[in-house]
Amino acid sequence: MPRILNKVVREECANLVRGECLGLDVWNVRFRDPGPCGILANKPCGYFREVLIPTAKVRGEYAEVLRAYRKLDERMEGEDIRRCECGKELLPRKRLCERCARGKRMKSYREQKQRERQQAVLQSGDFLDPQPFTVQDDTEGENGETRV
Repeated sequence: MPRILNKVVREECANLVRGECLGLDVWNVRFRDPGPCGILANKPCGYFREVLIPTAKVRGEYAEVLRAYRKLDERMEGEDIRRCECGKELLPRKRLCERCARGKRMKSYREQKQRERQQAVLQSGDFLDPQPFTVQDDTEGENGETRV
């Protein structure tokens, strides 16, 4: 069994008491007989699917947990993992990961500042002629001729 499932069950599962599953769902309705944990025994578990996988989203381990759980339960095949442009898993209600969001903000800020600077230069009329400067050297050469 993948370590990530073991870790999530041991840290988050409210049904796991002394290595045994109580078999109760969120509303204290029995969904199975008490006994060994299904996940630890490489079997699918309804409580894990309904409660612990969504908690993995908050913990930032959703992609790993879902990938590992799909090997145990073929009913999870339709679940999609939302990813950012960079490929990193997205948190709930986010469009970009923190790194991409910061980069996009900085890019937008730079573009806005550049537009502001261009407007200021155009309004002031204090911009340079696009023709390059030519420098004339009026010194005399070796033979007494003027160089340009």
